[in-house]
Amino acid sequence: MASTAKEVGVSRGELPVVRTITAFVSPATAAQAKALSAAAGAVLAACFARLSEGGYAVQTVRVALSPFESWLGVAPGVDDEAATTAYRASLAEAAAAALEAAKHSYHAAGAGDDAPGVLLTVGPASSPAGALAIPHLVRTTPGVTASADVGRARGADGDAGSRTLMTMAPSADPAMCRACAEVMSELATTTEDAAGNFQFAALARVDPCTPFFPAAFAPPAGGAAPADAAASAAGRAAIGAEPAVGGGATGRGAAALGPRVLVALGLQHLNITVPAAEAAAAADPAGHAQPAAVAGAVTAALRPHVRALQADIEAVVADPSLAAAVAAAHGGGAGGSGGAPALAYIGTDTSFAPNPSAPALDRLFRAAGVPHPGASGSLALASALTAACKTLGVGASARPLLVGYCGLMLPPLEDLGLASAVSRGQLTVSDLLSLSAVCGIGLDTVPVHVPGLFPDSETAGADSGAEGVAAAGVAPPLERVIGDVAAMAYRLGKPLSCRLFPYASAAGSATEFDHPHMCNTSVMALP
Repeated sequence: MASTAKEVGVSRGELPVVRTITAFVSPATAAQAKALSAAAGAVLAACFARLSEGGYAVQTVRVALSPFESWLGVAPGVDDEAATTAYRASLAEAAAAALEAAKHSYHAAGAGDDAPGVLLTVGPASSPAGALAIPHLVRTTPGVTASADVGRARGADGDAGSRTLMTMAPSADPAMCRACAEVMSELATTTEDAAGNFQFAALARVDPCTPFFPAAFAPPAGGAAPADAAASAAGRAAIGAEPAVGGGATGRGAAALGPRVLVALGLQHLNITVPAAEAAAAADPAGHAQPAAVAGAVTAALRPHVRALQADIEAVVADPSLAAAVAAAHGGGAGGSGGAPALAYIGTDTSFAPNPSAPALDRLFRAAGVPHPGASGSLALASALTAACKTLGVGASARPLLVGYCGLMLPPLEDLGLASAVSRGQLTVSDLLSLSAVCGIGLDTVPVHVPGLFPDSETAGADSGAEGVAAAGVAPPLERVIGDVAAMAYRLGKPLSCRLFPYASAAGSATEFDHPHMCNTSVMALP
């Protein structure tokens, strides 16, 4: 029985939404991707059942594979059109097979018609050829997302060496920034309302096991887990590792991974944290609270839920029959490499993840006396809220495990308050870039005008030649912005991503998206 919510003194109406239950698997081959996705589907069904019984609303369940170039087994066919076509078809076929396997086992394990459908990500590309296969994947395989890593790893001699997702990169790879810009442009011009970009992001210094899509990915087979999963004895046993040095929500410690399913949660908790912040403001004689007081109220409101959810999922992964199913999917014994369990909970991403149906983020800003997102005081509040997410378990007797971004997300197309600030001209792309230095995930769901990208649109107009995609001597604007986000990530040592929506209308025009998890705002100008 899921009794943990009651134990912390909360009722059904006070529970946060579970934005995602994400299962991470690290296949070595395409066949193994299918088998492990099937095992993950059964695990997701068990987790969904447990949380639903406890009164939690679960929005999505997801399977995240390791980077597809590490397991697909097909060469990308650079400069060979036939080989390139075959490569892209192979990726789409492998992804579709893995998703179908996950869906089948998910429903066979008891997930009914009221359960959310399974989504899947194939992980990030690490080469331009891999990245350029993603538009075909998104167009032909509903329910599948992907990303691309723009980092360039440092070799042993100190120079830019072989690129790897698991190594901290000193700078962005211009070729990868360019490829990501091409992916965004192609998705904008070949998917309805440019909505294909909802399923793609450029990543910079993002760790494995971040539960939110499209950035989620598992470590490659034999790769490393995030350090915070090794912060406790249970975590060390789960990943079969010695304690990592440092740690934290996005620590980069290494721990060898075997053929296992790792489970993480991503929350949507504004229904809990916004009222807590507003209560702190109401109690202050000034009518608003200082950022530290808002952050303290958020921490106090959120901590018991994170503990309760952790206890619930840890109970699920302790089921020996599930662990045996995961091991069987790989053809191995009951444990992973080094005797570690085949199934483990690794943590919760406590980020402020907005949704059009949730309380708007601008209410948090007003609680701290900031009139709107982007006004003076925004950086201080964003920094305090992010610190609250990342230090949620500090000083707690039983420290919650944290993974992922653990920060303040600021996606204009997913929050009514942000959308309103953009439409009023109070929040710009430059503002969002500045806020990324102290908070969330970079530029997320930002609708932008790209001069020259839509030459046939009636709004392309006279400005399209000023700095268009083909202007001589000028790098394409999307490529430059992706490079800006990546530079900030590497300079500050933090995970950031870039999910832009090039739009066919001029800056200032209203968007017209029709998506259940998106709202509309004004098209933004690129700086």
